[in-house]
Amino acid sequence: MSEKIKNLLKRVGLTDYEVNAYIILLEKGALTAKQISYGAQIPFSKVYQVLNSLEKKGWIEVSRKRPSRYMPKSPEAALKAARVFFENEWLQIEKAVADELAPLYEKIKSKEKYDIWILRGLSNIVSKFKEMFKNCQNEILIALPSVREDFLMDFYSLLHLLLAKKCMHVLWLQKV
Repeated sequence: MSEKIKNLLKRVGLTDYEVNAYIILLEKGALTAKQISYGAQIPFSKVYQVLNSLEKKGWIEVSRKRPSRYMPKSPEAALKAARVFFENEWLQIEKAVADELAPLYEKIKSKEKYDIWILRGLSNIVSKFKEMFKNCQNEILIALPSVREDFLMDFYSLLHLLLAKKCMHVLWLQKV
């Protein structure tokens, strides 16, 4: 068997001994543990551990007759089982990491969140001002290139709303 295939089998989660055992089973068909140990050059003291692992991973089947005979599953079925195993493992890892780290991220995210808009056109500006003033909880910073007095007078009632909500606001009037 080519080294490329052996390396690919290792990448999907098989050990060297498991790769050798699976390949000998594909080449020879159903074998006993002793035959696999000899053919795949696996120490007899480790062969049952290797075969149990291959069975759990879904790469082989075992007949429970005496002596037990081990049969390979098709590469397609074995790879599908490996994919399901990795997907389940990935979901568990993803959930554990997200559950543990998401609160930390949310904590800094809420501290550092700044919304910045560039608005053009009087109707867009008026609409966004009204939305911002009504939803203000802490602070509003506004930069305007130039402001007409009648424009500010339109928002006088909204400014009173901010004061009533105890929402700190800063109007920064400057050319941008």
